[in-house]
Order: sequence, then C-alpha cells, then structure tokens
Amino acid sequence: MTFAAYRKIFALRDFRNFWIGFTISVLGDALTGVAFTWYVFEQTHSAAALGWLMLCFTGPIVVGGLLAGWLLDRFERRTVIMVDNIIRGVAIGLIPVLYALGILQVWHIYAAAGVYGFLMMISLAGGPSLMPSLVPAEQLETANALEMISFTLGGVIGPIVAGVLIGWIGAPYVVLLDALSYGIFAVLLASLPHEEKLNQHNQASGNSLVQAIQLLISQPILLSTTIMFLVLNIGGGIMSVWLPILVDQMPGGGATLFGVLLGVQAIGEVVSSLLAGGLVLR
Repeated sequence: MTFAAYRKIFALRDFRNFWIGFTISVLGDALTGVAFTWYVFEQTHSAAALGWLMLCFTGPIVVGGLLAGWLLDRFERRTVIMVDNIIRGVAIGLIPVLYALGILQVWHIYAAAGVYGFLMMISLAGGPSLMPSLVPAEQLETANALEMISFTLGGVIGPIVAGVLIGWIGAPYVVLLDALSYGIFAVLLASLPHEEKLNQHNQASGNSLVQAIQLLISQPILLSTTIMFLVLNIGGGIMSVWLPILVDQMPGGGATLFGVLLGVQAIGEVVSSLLAGGLVLR
C-alpha cells in the first residue's frame, strides 16, 4: 500500500465526502459511549446500572442487525444510512436537552442507548456495502483500509477527548458533539449520487436470513469464529462495567483517566492487530 493509492482515492469527491462523514460519526460515537457510561456511574455508582446500560447498547443489535441487512438489501443504501443517522442523531441529541431542562433520568440514557444499538449495524454494514458504488474495484482495498483507520482514530482519540470534556462541560453536553456528527454525516451522504437500481437478486432474496444461518451452521470455521467473537464480547462487556468503578476507586481517578485508559486500550488493539497480521499460521 503506497501513499499514492491514498492520494488517488481521496481525489474521488464522493468517497472523500463519505469517509469524512463516517470518520466524524465514529469519533462522535466514541464520545457518547464514554459520556453515557460515566454519567450512569455518577448517578448510580452501581455495577448493575452499568450492566443494564451495556445491555441497552448491545442487546438490540441482535434484532437490529437482521433489520439492517433486510433494509440494505431492498432499499438504496445511501438513503437507508442517511435516515439511520437522522434518527440516531435525534435520539442522542435529546439527552442534553433533557439535562438542560433538569428532567434527565437514567432511563432516558438507557432508551437512547437502545435506539443506538438497534440501528448501529445499518451504518456499520452499510458502509462497506456502499463502497463499490463510490470507488473503482481496484481501489476497494484502499477504501476498506481507510474505513479501519476511521475506527482506529475514533477508538484512540474519542475516549481521551470525551474524558477531558466531561470534566469541563459535563457528560450530557458531550453527546451534543455526537448529535452534530450524525447531522454532518447525513448532509454528506445526501451529496452522494443515487445508487444504480439494486440487482434483482437483492430485491427478491426473501430467504437470505435462513440461508445465512444455514451457511453459519454448516461451516465449522464460521461457526467457531462466531463463538469466539461471542466470548470476546462477553469479556468486553464485563470490563465495560467494572472499569469505571475501578477508575473511581483509584487516587486521582475520574472521567479523564477513564477516557485515557480506553484510548490506551484502543492503541493496544491496533498494535496487536498489526502483530497478528504478521503471523503466518496453518
């Protein structure tokens, strides 16, 4: 991969607009994740409350992921992702409004997290599926690499920025930036050209979910990878609950340290990915 490849792909206006909007949105999501977690902990000091928050973030993905695939297969992907960003932007944006009015409750945070979790797979799955309409086939590898860079930037920068801002303006107001990021992404998506008519296979594939489940069960590698990912997320969920509690008990602990630790975790994930990519296994 050369810098020339990146210069070439950024010369494409449509991809450039998509990538900028996607990157800003990923960064905003990282801010909200930290802000919601810290606010719930500040209000409750309860591990159970944090556990419910994590459930609201992740539980709806099970159903929302199925809905995302169905929508992306049958409607114009650009429009579907744009509507997703508008809905999530409104849901997240209501939190600072309720806080300013003095009526924000923890269950409002749960509800906003649930909306986020239910719809998040639309943009996550829609981005890669939209790429072929934005870049030539020979540049798809570069486009996918840049998408991963977006997640890296969000994971490293977002939590640290969130930790600093929470101590400055308070957690509920931090998510205003995420609501703004959804609006920016929606505007940039609106600037993209309409996709060509979806192929007949996508429009007519009514049993794609059944086929996907059958494929998963029949392929040992896919099944074992799915199970490993499930276990990994269980461990990640446990850490998401206990890390803010641990940070609060440490001398000098607070939202800033919480954000820094999450940023360090993201750096570790990047390093381990690079190391794993250099291994050659059977």
